[in-house]
Amino acid sequence: MKTIHDELKELQDLFKNMTPEKEEEYKARFLSIQERYTSPEDAEAINDFMMSLYKVMDEKIEEVDRLLTIQEQL
Repeated sequence: MKTIHDELKELQDLFKNMTPEKEEEYKARFLSIQERYTSPEDAEAINDFMMSLYKVMDEKIEEVDRLLTIQEQL
């Protein structure tokens, strides 16, 4: 039986390889996890997961910003 950490890991892998086609699957799986895991410990795990995704998104945004700056300088 999968744990919340197993499911969040799978969700993270899905996020890292996100395509428009996979976006609905991601949303459905995330909502399913939220509905099934409701303890305070689970809520903390979900919060930690979301914070890690925000960090990944921030890093990607910074990389795009850096590339745009380089392009402008050229």
